[in-house]
Amino acid sequence: MQKVALDLIRNAMEAMASCPRGEVAVDRFTVAHKDPGISADIADRLFQPFVTTKRHGMGVGLSICRTIIESHGGHIVAQAKPGGSAILQFTAPFVELSEGTA
Repeated sequence: MQKVALDLIRNAMEAMASCPRGEVAVDRFTVAHKDPGISADIADRLFQPFVTTKRHGMGVGLSICRTIIESHGGHIVAQAKPGGSAILQFTAPFVELSEGTA
């Protein structure tokens, strides 16, 4: 889960590299960033391996994130917002820890 959170934040920061003023907000398992947004031609393939819009990107980060989240029984989605921004959010099942575990 930590890798997913770090990858989403790193992706947000990289996506804003060309923006005059970028902003990243992390709230629970939601990462939102203001940038050009997610174009319609890539939105349905965003989590597929080797799909990227970055000039130096490999296109594996979001695919790996999806694999990790889904292997834990969760779900990850990306949403483009009008005016140029993106929100990536993942959910994972709640697990109660037994006494003596942290």
